[in-house]
Amino acid sequence: MKNEMLARARRRLFLLCFLVYSAAYVGRYNFSPAIPAMAEAGFDREALGLYGTGFLLCYGLGQAVSGYLGDKLPARRLIAAGLLGSGLSNLLMGALPPGWQWIWCANGLFQSMLWSPITRLLADWLPEEARKKAMIRLSYSFAAGALLAYGLSALLLRLFSWQSVFYVAALCLLLCGAVWALQVGRIEARHAREKPALRPAAGAGAAPLSLWRVVLLSGLLVVGLALMCDGMLKDGASMWIPTYLSEQFGLATADAALATTVMPLLNLLGVFLTERLTRLFRDEMRAAAALFGLAALSFLLLTLLPDHLLLALPLLGLAMMSALGINTLLVSVVPMYFVPLGRTSTITGLLNTCMHLTSSVSSYAIAALSLAFGWKLTVLSWAATALLGLLCALAVRRRFFGFVRNLEGGALFPNAKHET
Repeated sequence: MKNEMLARARRRLFLLCFLVYSAAYVGRYNFSPAIPAMAEAGFDREALGLYGTGFLLCYGLGQAVSGYLGDKLPARRLIAAGLLGSGLSNLLMGALPPGWQWIWCANGLFQSMLWSPITRLLADWLPEEARKKAMIRLSYSFAAGALLAYGLSALLLRLFSWQSVFYVAALCLLLCGAVWALQVGRIEARHAREKPALRPAAGAGAAPLSLWRVVLLSGLLVVGLALMCDGMLKDGASMWIPTYLSEQFGLATADAALATTVMPLLNLLGVFLTERLTRLFRDEMRAAAALFGLAALSFLLLTLLPDHLLLALPLLGLAMMSALGINTLLVSVVPMYFVPLGRTSTITGLLNTCMHLTSSVSSYAIAALSLAFGWKLTVLSWAATALLGLLCALAVRRRFFGFVRNLEGGALFPNAKHET
């Protein structure tokens, strides 16, 4: 009976985390579909690129801080604060006059307070054999949230104005924050006694490895470089896809946003494909390399085939699907290997920082590159980025899994006192 109650609590907690991150995407991905409408309303397109850059920069830097805090402070409180702050930022984004849209950067800080604490919370509540599967399945929230964000944005842009895109997102985030604050407290209060404590790691009783030594020994620097490549695609490129469709194919603003909803639908298949590739290759690095290769091929075909919307949409969808899968593997699953060190949230934050700092630069760079040289060269640069990511994933594989084997076997803690 006790185990059944704990299993039920875990399922409820997982569903709450799924709700939180789906809502987070609604309050993050709504900016991209609104860009063409904001530009038509008189906003400078390069300035909008700077706002997107500022969001990703703040999001990336905030990830390092929230990742560290996620291992030190109650995760549920960080998540509640992030939802509340992001909701208010979206509200102000639509309400404030032109010139005040830098508030989108603050939204990046609040959004950074969500993912790393979520990984820590699930690592604490789930048994070891369930963690990686849960993180992959939680990635369906990325696709569900993006689909909701693009679909709502397309509908609101057609019926109302670009401001309504941010108002509705604010409502979603604030309601989700209220549900989270009420429900997660009840779960933790009711099941605190049944919640299993993490068992001592292989290095229990030994001096803990420093964070810098963990990063060096595991090859996380190269994993971070692969994530930088992924960040250029997942966030940098995806931000400008509605604009690309609008300019390259002459779509109206609302139609471009609506067409973009095809990609989140493919992302749902992408999470399924990611899970299958991981089982096929039996490790995350080779699966990530395969997805980088699929993204590179999609972008190359996009430049070689005739300009036709019905060809472009599935190719863009495949590329973004692959980028999401890579993010799932390297940011969601890889940190679960570090649970024995008590650094799940910290590692998640650092990897997210690598990805989103590059995203912040690429967001503005894509705007400048597309204006100066056109979209064909811009898309080719995306293909080259994916190929670089593929090389990084293959290069780090042996070092990373060698570190994991040593960690699990206790070889990194020669003076550890093992408990039986």
